[in-house]
Amino acid sequence: MKRLLVKDPQAALQGIGAMVGGAREQLVLHKLHCVLLVGRGCTCTQVAAWFGGTARSVERWVCAFNNDGLGGLRCRGSSGRPPRLAEDSARRLRCELRQAPAASGFGALRWTGRLLLQHLQEHYGIRMSLRQCQRTLQHMESPHDHAAAG
Repeated sequence: MKRLLVKDPQAALQGIGAMVGGAREQLVLHKLHCVLLVGRGCTCTQVAAWFGGTARSVERWVCAFNNDGLGGLRCRGSSGRPPRLAEDSARRLRCELRQAPAASGFGALRWTGRLLLQHLQEHYGIRMSLRQCQRTLQHMESPHDHAAAG
């Protein structure tokens, strides 16, 4: 059988990263795939290199699976500060950010950190720092949307 190659492995890696960074169930499936590869004889270092992660993370997932089965791979709640936007508001904001700012009543051509700061204050009653707005833009943009974060 002819050996197949991925045409753009970097794009594939970025796409996997974007998918894994999304829903919790996708992250669980990613962890499970990594554990299965280790179970098939790959090293944690190899698996981490393939997916752009760290060997230590893969080791933790294998140990969690060995100790608690599938339950060990499930995402637990974050110990950090809770998000300022409720899940339904965050979904709505993601949809707004995929459209031009004009759809939300702004005259700008693309979303920026300053524009998002203003939008959050006016439409959601939320105050964030400029830097947090820039990080939010980076986190919420799809791989194909590269809005400026300034």
